[in-house]
Amino acid sequence: MKSKKYFFATLFLFLSVFVGQVKAQCSVCAASIQSNLQHGGTTGAGLNHAILYLMAIPYLVVSTCLFFYFKDEIFEKFRILKAKYSSHKV
Repeated sequence: MKSKKYFFATLFLFLSVFVGQVKAQCSVCAASIQSNLQHGGTTGAGLNHAILYLMAIPYLVVSTCLFFYFKDEIFEKFRILKAKYSSHKV
C-alpha cells in the first residue's frame, strides 16, 4: 500500500515539475490556428495557455474540496506523528 502511494506521489511530482510546453489542441484546431497565424491573424496567440488554464481548474476545485473534506484526518495523523517522534530523544 505504501509503495503505491509513493509511486503516485512521485508520478504527480514528476508530471507537475517536468511539464514542458504542452500542446493542448486537437489537430484540426492546431491547423486552423496555425493557418490564421501565418496569414497575419492573432486569434491563436494564447490559445494553448487558455486551454491549459481551463483544463487545470476542475483539478484544482476537486483537490481543494478533497483537502477540506479530509483536513481533520490529515492533521490528526500529523499530530500523532509529532507526538510519536517528539518523545524520542536524539
